[in-house]
Amino acid sequence: MRVERYIKLANEYGFILSSQATKFLEENVTRIDENDFIELLKTHNKIIIEKEDIEHLVKEEKGIEVFIPETIQEDIEVLFDPGKLISPGPSRESYVSMLKDRYKKMMMKIKRGSSGMRPMRLSEVSSRLMRNNEVFVVTYILRKKIFEDRILLEIEDESGTSLAFIYKRHDQRVYDILSKAPLDVVVGLRIFVTNKGRLIVKDVIPPRIKTKFEEKVGDPIYALFISDLHIGSNKFNHDVFDRFIEIIKGVDIGDQVKGIVRRLKYILIAGDLVDGIGVYQGQEAEISIPSIEAQYEEAYRLLKRIPDHIKVVVIPGNHDASRSALPQPPIFKSIAEKFYEDNQFLMLGNPVNISLHGVNILVYHGDFIQDILTTIPGLQNGDIGSATNILLTYSHLAPQMGLSTKIAPEPKDHLVINDGIHVLHFGHTHKFNISKHMGVLTINSGTFQNQTKYQKIMKIEPDIGFLTFLNLMNLEPQVVRILD
Repeated sequence: MRVERYIKLANEYGFILSSQATKFLEENVTRIDENDFIELLKTHNKIIIEKEDIEHLVKEEKGIEVFIPETIQEDIEVLFDPGKLISPGPSRESYVSMLKDRYKKMMMKIKRGSSGMRPMRLSEVSSRLMRNNEVFVVTYILRKKIFEDRILLEIEDESGTSLAFIYKRHDQRVYDILSKAPLDVVVGLRIFVTNKGRLIVKDVIPPRIKTKFEEKVGDPIYALFISDLHIGSNKFNHDVFDRFIEIIKGVDIGDQVKGIVRRLKYILIAGDLVDGIGVYQGQEAEISIPSIEAQYEEAYRLLKRIPDHIKVVVIPGNHDASRSALPQPPIFKSIAEKFYEDNQFLMLGNPVNISLHGVNILVYHGDFIQDILTTIPGLQNGDIGSATNILLTYSHLAPQMGLSTKIAPEPKDHLVINDGIHVLHFGHTHKFNISKHMGVLTINSGTFQNQTKYQKIMKIEPDIGFLTFLNLMNLEPQVVRILD
């Protein structure tokens, strides 16, 4: 039963619920019978229904254990938040600076996996002295053309550009890797220079991340990963959200889930808290709250139903009130002020790197995942794990310019994936997926929004109501499907 149902009933009978009465209903909605509430409405003689008017309707749950969460000391550290580093405005100089910074960071990662090979500049490779020799270069992939039997790459470093060939018959593995590489990534290439000066790629060394996790001894501590609520959309699934609140309050769940929820300390929301206004053409037809400020007021009202002992970390998505280009500052304080006034909520930028009890977590809305799915040959809408693997392989959250993901030029490249992360949490695709790549656990957390008209056209079936609880002591996920 949803609180909205009781509010509607009260309105139909000509009454208004006070704010305290509404909050009381939210906290006790599963313990008040609808018929009892209707009987109250039939006999009530005041316009306003107060909390004390409905307190007696709460039914005692005899024989049912009172749910008491365990006390856990908060241990959260913000390792990186782009909101504190974003420059006031883009410029050509900052764009060049960002690409140089990316190259420098990737060079260090590539050198680590290059077995001591000394990278050469492309201008040196073109020398006649290098012909019939094998060389090693670190370059951007500027452009590529894929043929059935070969790939033609245009590569670039600070010294210039060159063309390089990959032949499928020579090395299927290298062909497959580079056919799925986004543009603008930095890679190490082992190249044979022919006697005519043609560059033949023999091997590729991506800037892979390095990470290691050691299990901890002690009682479990859980974090819950969700995203893409889209509050304010008429496709927002109130029933699923209400059940989510019931679950984290320990209502009507089995002993295993109850044990998890008792040790739940954090909820991480990876963007798209609200549906926003004017995000895409025709959106107004599917909006239930036509004001962005009112959407955040409703979001706060709903999320405030989360028990106070749970810390809630929120980052923006492309539907939220923040700048549209990555990296994003936190949701604008002027529009979501109540969240900033409440210490239960921690409002951070996108992407953000935090530590929870020593677990290194990168939270990212996931915009570029969709670009990978639509531009890389052979990938379909549901290939979330493969797309995530590509991000981790090239150590970057949004490498390619000029696609649907907007990237703001900054003096430093804040979208490089640093070494040491244990968990990558993202949303945006409205799909659910848990994978593991190169030692990193990846969680794409699904959505609370039913299928939109746009998704129906694109044949995207959203994964609704997946709750991923992660034990921070051993990184073992437990998934609860609300609709089951």
